[in-house]
Amino acid sequence: ELESPIVRKDKRVRIQVKGTPATLELLVPNLKQKMEIMLCRTRSHEGHLNYNTPLPHPTEECIFVLQGKMEIELAKEIHILNEGDSIYFKGVLLDGFRAIGDEELVFISAITPPTF
Repeated sequence: ELESPIVRKDKRVRIQVKGTPATLELLVPNLKQKMEIMLCRTRSHEGHLNYNTPLPHPTEECIFVLQGKMEIELAKEIHILNEGDSIYFKGVLLDGFRAIGDEELVFISAITPPTF
């Protein structure tokens, strides 16, 4: 039986990132493909990075901010992304990111190859 290429809003796989307020929703039917796309939601986490764990393999990633403000650190350089901004980078450069401000940070992340 063929798997549907459509992922309905109420059928998304949801992942809670342990130790953070981050929630991820897969926007792809599965992780058997060459790309992973996620809708991510998080809030400021007591000034800590929301993500600072090295990825298990080399990746490329594009992030598009839908709402809020993100501070992302690549190779020890800080970048601030606002609503509507995007950034493309090699995963090995990612030191971490955080939501800044009071508003919820909502962004789409496309990663290849998949990390989960």
